Amino acid sequence: MRLNCDIRIVNPLLSNQNIPQKRSAHGCVSVGKHSTSGDSNTYIIVSTAQAKQPAKYKANSNIARVFKRFADEGKCTIRLREPQLDICLSRCAANDLKNLLIILRTLVTSGNGKRQESGSLCENIPLLGDSRPLAKLQKRLVVTSRKEFPSKGFPTSLEHLHINTVGLRRLDTSIVRLSALKTLNLSHNQLETLPCESGNLSLSSLDLSNNLLSEFPPIGWVSGNLTSTLRTLVLNNNKLTRLTNSLCEFRNLHTLDVSGNLLDSLPSNINRLSSLKRLTASGNKIACLPQCLSTMWLQFVDFSRNIFPTGSPTPSNSEVSLSSECDSLLDLSARALIKHWTLLPSQCLPQVLGEYIRFSVPCHVCRKSCFFRRVCQPSSFDLRRISDTVYGDTNTSVSFVFCSHLCATKFRGRR
Repeated sequence: MRLNCDIRIVNPLLSNQNIPQKRSAHGCVSVGKHSTSGDSNTYIIVSTAQAKQPAKYKANSNIARVFKRFADEGKCTIRLREPQLDICLSRCAANDLKNLLIILRTLVTSGNGKRQESGSLCENIPLLGDSRPLAKLQKRLVVTSRKEFPSKGFPTSLEHLHINTVGLRRLDTSIVRLSALKTLNLSHNQLETLPCESGNLSLSSLDLSNNLLSEFPPIGWVSGNLTSTLRTLVLNNNKLTRLTNSLCEFRNLHTLDVSGNLLDSLPSNINRLSSLKRLTASGNKIACLPQCLSTMWLQFVDFSRNIFPTGSPTPSNSEVSLSSECDSLLDLSARALIKHWTLLPSQCLPQVLGEYIRFSVPCHVCRKSCFFRRVCQPSSFDLRRISDTVYGDTNTSVSFVFCSHLCATKFRGRR
């Protein structure tokens, strides 16, 4: 048995004399026996980051009291006879703490079978000899109607949670606190937005299909755990009109499904999804793919049922300048910063300017960074150049980006 929590060792004698003692530290508490020696005693082993060696306390007939009034909140105190110490536990997973208390209840009543003094803790905890089995930690929960929601909240031990067809309009804050959760399926609901706090989950799979989302990901997710843990993201059949550039921060994303939405483009830096292998974007309004997609290699792509032009674009008619002839002040600042990058300490870099540079697009000819003032040239593109398996038509269009009309002319000359 192993319990991760915050631990504080308190000497009651020193507390009565108002002598300050050590603060709590994060660590783990375990209960066990020596596997090799002939010692049959059971020990409570306390390990913290502050201590070089774990502390070991005898548990058999050595537990004076256990205080469990706040066990549902993940707190309890174990009072030992020898040495006279209180082991104060806090910030525990409630279910894990209750399993530890069951083991302690067995130790309190071991020996001659008579109950020792144990405070109010052990009134409702079964003895080892009881016929009632210990409850297993619940790791999977499926909710398909309102009446199936747990009355006492979601178990903190959940690893797989499915909430479908219940008309969910907002994400419960208690779900955000499920630190063990790995798979979250919220498909077939009515979610329009997601809280920023949900980005702190450590999910490997997230299914938000058949909802009402219009933009993804939410602001605040970039700084959360999801950017490093998420591998599968399903967003099909929503009302997405835009995928923000922050989606490209999900560096371990393997599978992305955005089919059946209202997207007219993909993020211009989608190649930053270095782990992406499966991309499905069928049934949207995409007429041109970003230039960076032509440098990727995927196992599977699906861009069927979009609005790609049927014929090859005519260079003279398809070249479009996206701004005026003058660079903006932000463009001039970004170019100067790139030129003198090594002369500036990183802490002096304004956040807005850093984001602007990070999401710039390189010129297809000279590889200089292109910002707001740039030239785009649509060109026909065969998806078989970037993928082993292509579903639907393989002929699409890619919008190549150039820093100037001169680079665009050079590109047309090469073709």
